[in-house]
Amino acid sequence: MYDKYCIVGCGSYGAVVQVEKYLTEFEPQLQALLLIKWTQFQEYHPEISKQYAESDIKKISKFWIGTEFMYHASLAQPKLLTYCLTQTDPDALFASLKKNITPRLKAISTPEQLNKCLYQFKQEMSAIIIWQQVVMQCDLVDIFKWTSQLADTILIVSMNWCHQHLSQRYGIPIMTDGEIIPLFIVALGKLGGQELNFSSDIDIMFVYMENGTMTHQRRALTHQEFFTKLAQLVLQVLSPLEHQNKIYRVDLRLRPYGQSGALVSSFFALEKYYQEQGRDWERYALVKARIVNSTSSSQNLTQLFNRFVYRKYLDYTAFSALRDMQETINAQSHTYSKYHDIKRGCGGIREIEFTVQAFQIIRGGKVPALQTSSLLFALNYCMQEAIFNEVDGQCLSDAYFYLRQLENCLQMFDDQQTHVLPNDPLVQTRITCVMCHQTWTAIIENLAAHQAAVNEIFIRTISPRKNNFRTINIFANDLTNEQISQYFHELGLEDTQALIMTLNTLKKYIYTRDATPTARKRMSMLLPKLFEILAKEDSPNYLFERLLPLLMAISLRSAYLVLLLENPNTLVWLIKLAKQGDWFIRRITEFPILLDELLDFQLAHAPISLTDLEKNFQELQYKIDEHELEYQMERLRQLKLKTELHIAIQAMNQLISAAHVNRILTRLAELIIEQTFHWAWQIVTRKYGHLTEAKNKQDCRCAIIAYGNLGAYAMNYQSDLDLILIFDVAQLQMTDGCKSISALEFYTKLFQRILTMLSMRTINGVLYDTDTRLRPSGNQGLLVATLQGFTQYQQDKAWTYEHQALVKSRCLIGDRSLFAQLNALKIAILQTSVNQTALHTDLLSMREKIGRQVITEIVDIKSFKNCAGSITDVDFMVQYIVLKYAQSYPELAQHTETVMLLSLFKNLGILTAQAFAQLVEIYQFYQACLQQLALFGKLTDESNKKLHVCQQRVQNFWQKLFEGNNDV
Repeated sequence: MYDKYCIVGCGSYGAVVQVEKYLTEFEPQLQALLLIKWTQFQEYHPEISKQYAESDIKKISKFWIGTEFMYHASLAQPKLLTYCLTQTDPDALFASLKKNITPRLKAISTPEQLNKCLYQFKQEMSAIIIWQQVVMQCDLVDIFKWTSQLADTILIVSMNWCHQHLSQRYGIPIMTDGEIIPLFIVALGKLGGQELNFSSDIDIMFVYMENGTMTHQRRALTHQEFFTKLAQLVLQVLSPLEHQNKIYRVDLRLRPYGQSGALVSSFFALEKYYQEQGRDWERYALVKARIVNSTSSSQNLTQLFNRFVYRKYLDYTAFSALRDMQETINAQSHTYSKYHDIKRGCGGIREIEFTVQAFQIIRGGKVPALQTSSLLFALNYCMQEAIFNEVDGQCLSDAYFYLRQLENCLQMFDDQQTHVLPNDPLVQTRITCVMCHQTWTAIIENLAAHQAAVNEIFIRTISPRKNNFRTINIFANDLTNEQISQYFHELGLEDTQALIMTLNTLKKYIYTRDATPTARKRMSMLLPKLFEILAKEDSPNYLFERLLPLLMAISLRSAYLVLLLENPNTLVWLIKLAKQGDWFIRRITEFPILLDELLDFQLAHAPISLTDLEKNFQELQYKIDEHELEYQMERLRQLKLKTELHIAIQAMNQLISAAHVNRILTRLAELIIEQTFHWAWQIVTRKYGHLTEAKNKQDCRCAIIAYGNLGAYAMNYQSDLDLILIFDVAQLQMTDGCKSISALEFYTKLFQRILTMLSMRTINGVLYDTDTRLRPSGNQGLLVATLQGFTQYQQDKAWTYEHQALVKSRCLIGDRSLFAQLNALKIAILQTSVNQTALHTDLLSMREKIGRQVITEIVDIKSFKNCAGSITDVDFMVQYIVLKYAQSYPELAQHTETVMLLSLFKNLGILTAQAFAQLVEIYQFYQACLQQLALFGKLTDESNKKLHVCQQRVQNFWQKLFEGNNDV
């Protein structure tokens, strides 16, 4: 097909003697070809050819070697060469394409004229793009960007002109709110990713946002009819049938229902289609979706695509979908060479795209950074975040750039959408020159190396995990209990009847819940793997029963079944957790999204730090609209669930101490309250406006005070939050919003919103149970209190137990200037002279009221706290000493953490060094016991033995302090 380019007339050979000396850097075969081309060019344009300097001749020669079709274009239009030679800043040129083309549109009055104008414009810009790649050896990323910018500009210009042209005849489509309705162009494929190759077709679909009827007086078209006409006219401009000025080949087959579907879709129709009929391959296609002519109203369309493509969990169904797609492609493989097709062949561009997109689909719902149409950005992110290992990531990156460079060279040569290596030796030589290789053989060898590496990674990515398990179809209709029993015996499982009973319970549940055939198939594949692992355990029946609720919970959720099938090590993790206690399996059963976390290798190896925790919260949106609140609240709950699981597993593996667990859980609660405060402030002020003295969150004139475990930095897995809100603004001051309310109402609504966010149950549970009974007058009082009212209550009406609670209180979030006032108030209250006898009596009475008895066996957290000599006794003793001595030692009122207060008692001579050491050890041991009870439901044998010794010591301290009324 290329021979015609080598037999043009040579004309007068002497006319090109002057350029021959400039061609010595090229191979003889190419020198001969270039002499022919220069001869012909000089015959057509003798005056122009004399103007070129030596450097120009060398550049033009390289240009013509790389592109035969542009050689013929420059014969017809030599100014194309001038454009290329004089272009010094292509980035600026392509950034202002729309500005450059606008003057040419002034005289356009018909679609035919527009086509001719845009065709000429594209040819000029295309010449510059080829020049930049072939001659200037520009970065391939820039070539992609410029090629995509050119396509975007032509699409937008075509759409705008055609919209205006049709509106003159049919009127303008208007939304119900009065805004003009645009027809959005959704780019897919490489154009969607802004990585368009030179002679690619463009994959697009047309979408409009709202159905309705035009208001034109003569003929009232529906929006569907108008936009169909508009899309048809745009296509006529871009790819006319009647003549050769095809600006782009347009492919619309990725729209809903493909070629049989409507040319344009409304937002509602698109949403309905993807909800009811969207297929897996369409998710891969829509990874690349990008709205070319985006506006503020197109955000909803982007969100629609993202909801369809990305799941909120790690979606391992992407692998099975990719396998199905690959099988379909392989079935068509006879139509192209296995390796010489650099796009569809083994190890080709498509395999790189599929590999990266699979990880985007799997993780994109949880990692918003992966929700990008750019393959290069996604690939780089996967490398940075170690989603790919370093070697695989670099292999894919290197191969992608090499293959895409070669692809562009093939397509620039004759402006054909080809991906097949040429057979013509001369064309091979020309491609070799442009690729800067010595020989065609070198290209083939480099290509083969890249393709082999890509194919190995691709096959490894999509291949089902090797199954060394003996399989059995658990759901086969003809499967008998005897056959199942024989199967269990072969695995080495002994109590087969108990296992069969548990298995039948699972099967009955799945059948009664009408699980899909796909779900049953995946469960049938999963169970043999599980039984094989259980056969190696000491108590397989017990573990299977413990895992039964989890298996039931995920039996109808194929994504989690696929996750376990694709990652058998997760099953090992589950069995390990099941052996430890109920908390882990109960938590994962209730929230299966936590299965994703068991894939994290660092889970059991890298202790979580406060810095890590705070970094995780940075991903949450700081500013939100109310309609986004539900989504953000779910993310916040998921983050809490995952953090608690990480901490629990690390504590189980003894990677972190009980004190560190308290600190992390306390900081977690602080961050969650801070986040809910920020969101609640935005929502309430947006609705009601601001108070004069409280214009922002920094000067909000309120403070949230934490009591109890949160105040004392002793949060546990089951701790609730004791909170109150104090404000310092005149109660009757009004907000400045459209709906004005008083300060009392404002802060009440703010605190109510915070409490609701914390305690509202969603699919991901509640954040925390909250308790506000420590506010003035408890449940009989107002939900929030003024600073003045709080002060008066603490001074005149508070009970001893309320001052006792004040010991553990601290300001958590709010106005820093108010913090200082509240801290000063706390110190003043605790320093108030107290009646020692009344204090002694009140504390003993309160301790007996909440329960203090000798308990021989600890069965739960309540019995642990209520027994004599418990952690509650330690807390009471610490609070008693603070209330007794704060008047003499003000520093006691400035700390809330128990260990810190015990240290102060020692330094002040209230505690002996021996008593201090014993109480600190006991307190930290008790915290560890609370964590054991929360996670495992019982204490270890070692803890039980130590517990009785600690209880006796605490009772001895208690007797000295209260019954003997002496210091310890």
